[in-house]
Amino acid sequence: MSLHITAQARYKFLNHLISERLRPSAAIAELGAAPGDQICALAHAGFAATAVDIGIDSDGWADNTEGRMRRLLQEHGVTFVEWDLEQVPYPLEDEAFDGVVFTEVFEHLRDYPVRSLQECARILKPGGYLFFTTPNAGYLMNRLRLLRGRSVYTPMQDWIGGVPHARHAREYLFAEVDQAMGIAGLDVVLRTSRHFHLADKSRVRRQAKRTLDLLARTRNTLGPLIVMVAQKPVDAVQPEPLNPTQQPHQDA
Repeated sequence: MSLHITAQARYKFLNHLISERLRPSAAIAELGAAPGDQICALAHAGFAATAVDIGIDSDGWADNTEGRMRRLLQEHGVTFVEWDLEQVPYPLEDEAFDGVVFTEVFEHLRDYPVRSLQECARILKPGGYLFFTTPNAGYLMNRLRLLRGRSVYTPMQDWIGGVPHARHAREYLFAEVDQAMGIAGLDVVLRTSRHFHLADKSRVRRQAKRTLDLLARTRNTLGPLIVMVAQKPVDAVQPEPLNPTQQPHQDA
């Protein structure tokens, strides 16, 4: 029941970012926690862990073994909350967590996804951290695909027959995520990028991927993944929820 090496590499990197800022016993929640391995690893490390997930096809992110995620959470003592992240407010207490993990979920949300970041800010304690990843729409290879007339969106077959919440509704640029974090009242303290798809049978492709990873580290905006750590200010005053119809339009 092992995960793809890409997910393992990303989890390891995120766990490093978390361990630099939070100590075991801190309260941490993962939003969109399927397949459960990341939050269970944090629970194993000693964090007080909560997993929030929609509970539909949760095991499909791993090996499709029915009930895998629920068993994994139970075995590691993780509190499970079944919830659709597009429905706000989340059933979590204000200022209850030292950290929130929100990885590879933002791009799946359709209903004004900035609200999800506002919810992250609400449930974080002052001084708490949000650990965030999402695909970078401005990735160098995306730019090249567009120049060649290729699509950079979710494959058509997923739109025809796939699970709706598994599709990417929209991907974002670094500047857009920066703006969204600011709207939610969060201060970005780390921006970086990585290429975790380094394993390949072809030596040439492995070297190309390593080159792209080095590029991502030095020129974040060209990397495949937006990785951010944001902090809730110690003296934060929680803003009122925003009405999308009242937001000023900004030209790209």
